[in-house]
Amino acid sequence: RLDDDTSIIRTQILPAIRESILADYVQSHPVVRVAEVISLFKSVIDQTRAEIEPELGSIFVPLFTSTLEMVTQNFLEFPEHRTNFFNFMQSTVHYCFKAIINLPFDQLKLIVDMICWAFKHTDRINSEIGLVILQTVIDKLHSHSHAMDGFYSHFYVQIIEELFYVLTDTFHKADFQFHTSILMNLFSIVHNKIIISPVFDTSKFPHQTNEEFIQEYISKLFTSAFPNVTKELVSGLVEELFCCSSNIVAFRSNIRDFLVELKEFSSQDNDEFFIDQEKKQREQEMRLLVPGLVHGAMVDE
Repeated sequence: RLDDDTSIIRTQILPAIRESILADYVQSHPVVRVAEVISLFKSVIDQTRAEIEPELGSIFVPLFTSTLEMVTQNFLEFPEHRTNFFNFMQSTVHYCFKAIINLPFDQLKLIVDMICWAFKHTDRINSEIGLVILQTVIDKLHSHSHAMDGFYSHFYVQIIEELFYVLTDTFHKADFQFHTSILMNLFSIVHNKIIISPVFDTSKFPHQTNEEFIQEYISKLFTSAFPNVTKELVSGLVEELFCCSSNIVAFRSNIRDFLVELKEFSSQDNDEFFIDQEKKQREQEMRLLVPGLVHGAMVDE
């Protein structure tokens, strides 16, 4: 039975591999560390899920700390360790979120930094894993409302700024659909006042709401990145994004229309921006091929 398997892993297998394999991994020079060790502990997380939380610290902290220093020097070294590490973090956040969100601030900050580092990769595999982890955090915070305010009061602005960086960088266009989906979620929780605590320093901005501050902050990010764009155009865009933060089609369309007009993007192939529209068109074409599925009057249109 699954419960029996989980108990065996926790009480018999985990102590053995922690004291031998994990200890050897941590003590070894980075060059000779075996990437499959990370996958092994991902499998432990996947098999035991939340049941591993009481023992999580004994494997998470040494594995996380020792591997993080290997994969954050640049975006290229230790490619296998890098992807295995991000996958390990994805499983940990997914199955052990309660333990993760209750970590001390300094450790939680390292995890947020790691997530942002992951989705800033230009290779699609690692960047998508980072975005999946971030979306998982956002989704799970909705069921951990006691932790939501504290988390966003510390990390909301950082996450927004890092997402803006990849959204407006031409090397990350392939993740445009993902970027806009996450940004809309983040805008929505501010627009709908789901976050109660300020996400900014109130001593510097004493008379602003979260939405007012974030709108102004994002406008400054846009105008700094694209100095040739007028402040009025940017302010109008940001205001419209908050207004349509429950409509992904409108939200994505507004950002796409803005970006493709910029000289930084206008001379490039921007097909990635239109994947959702192409998918919708293909689905409609497939429906038209099925007899009786679409009413004749609709076909004529």
